[in-house]
Amino acid sequence: MTQQPFLDRYRAPGVFTAGDGFEDQIDALPAQVGAVAAFVHGLLIHEGLAGAYGVTLAAGRGDEKQLHGVPAMLRQAMRLHDRPITETRAPEHRVVGVCRHFAVLFAAVMRRKGFPARVRCGFANYFQPGKHLDHWVGEYWNEAQGRWVLVDSQVDDLQRRLFNLTLDPLAVPRDRFLVG
Repeated sequence: MTQQPFLDRYRAPGVFTAGDGFEDQIDALPAQVGAVAAFVHGLLIHEGLAGAYGVTLAAGRGDEKQLHGVPAMLRQAMRLHDRPITETRAPEHRVVGVCRHFAVLFAAVMRRKGFPARVRCGFANYFQPGKHLDHWVGEYWNEAQGRWVLVDSQVDDLQRRLFNLTLDPLAVPRDRFLVG
């Protein structure tokens, strides 16, 4: 039995993952998992980690974490820094979000690139020893491996050092993220 119809469902944009006017810019990005994660890193900043990037959020910036959907995130990115979304922003010019934003943006770009992708919520055991913290990650279908691969597109090099992570955020092991 072929999985194609099932996988095609995860290639199509949804309510939260449509590009709505940003398709040309997204199309300009490389179609590689690492490049998509780097794009997400360069556009978003986690509200709870802003200080680690040397950013003090101005009053009201925390409200950005209430944005829903990729179009809202990308419009806010343009308001903060009127340059193509493909250009990495300085941390103070990134859209403030939480793990959900990173996962949704990752899935949206991967879908636009033709990969089946989805968002998973669950519990990560790699941020704080001995604890499973609620968290969202992206997941894409790796055709060559014939399996879904978890990607934590929130975790960049700074966060890897901050949390002393040895795992590869582009291939999070299943025992390190428990799907809810």
